[in-house]
Amino acid sequence: MVTVISYAIGDVYEKELEHMIDSLQQHSPEANAVFAIGKEESSDFKFYIFRGTEQIEIRQYTLDVDPRHLKGWNRLGFIKPWVIFKGMMIALEHFDDELALWLDADARVRGRLESLDEDLDDGQIGLCKRDVDKDWNAGTIAIRINAPTVSWVLDWWKMCKPYFGMEHDDWKFNDQTVMRRLLLNGVSPTITNLGEHWCCIVPMLRGSKNNPPIVKPRLDDAIIWHWQASRGTFLDWKWPPPEHLRPK
Repeated sequence: MVTVISYAIGDVYEKELEHMIDSLQQHSPEANAVFAIGKEESSDFKFYIFRGTEQIEIRQYTLDVDPRHLKGWNRLGFIKPWVIFKGMMIALEHFDDELALWLDADARVRGRLESLDEDLDDGQIGLCKRDVDKDWNAGTIAIRINAPTVSWVLDWWKMCKPYFGMEHDDWKFNDQTVMRRLLLNGVSPTITNLGEHWCCIVPMLRGSKNNPPIVKPRLDDAIIWHWQASRGTFLDWKWPPPEHLRPK
């Protein structure tokens, strides 16, 4: 089976992760999972390990980054490859799973994950491209757990680490930016395009703070809907919308 990996820091993302876990356990209860939770300006993370819907262990790991630099949405995003690596190692140890699926905390699972192995085909890594920007998205990442992919994740982490000590005013510069650079400049395992079926992102919306428009992503049969809570950093109305208002 597959081990789902994700993490959250801060009230907004912890709430998003809580709902994501609910959606996973509702639609694909047989999937294993590793979820990490941390706090801003702290290098300590708790990893919650689930066999199916049963929590079986909690571990604590300390990140080798100055805690003073672990603040702000853009900086905190660079933690992603470190969490993925830890989750992959836990998956091998606990479940002997050969397939990991990274999901951002603001994703929602809407179907069973059992088709992932077949959809990944011969690829070692599965990524998604949107029709809008035609570039790889880091919100959903499928990974066959083996030596080349572990090396790739560690290379991504190595490229992310220097950015913790820098200021980033551009919200678009994040772990995804670094991942795309790695894909362009490095030697990567074989990549399969999983398409929007595995990462369908809600359209960019404009509205008012008191009346945000709520629409659903355009692919109703997508396995993953991604709500991009990061938009709350630059939109002038509250985002993401309350869970009870989101289409199911």
